[in-house]
Amino acid sequence: MAKVKLTSKVDSEVLVVGLATSNKKLQIESGASQIDGASLLATLNAMGATGKADEVIKLPGKNTKLVVFTGLGDIKSAFD
Repeated sequence: MAKVKLTSKVDSEVLVVGLATSNKKLQIESGASQIDGASLLATLNAMGATGKADEVIKLPGKNTKLVVFTGLGDIKSAFD
């Protein structure tokens, strides 16, 4: 069985982060991970990313070999 370890330090070859929408704008949900959100958002917008649930986008990373964005859908203040 694979083990999952949560950390704020990126020391892996692959970084998986959430991509959501808030007021029809893309938003990266990376938690404590330090990523260059502004340049990544520009690239994601140019690619036509939507942030819809289950969307998957893969990009080469700077500090990791691969950054995988997974769509989370609309951000809500409360979920039912």
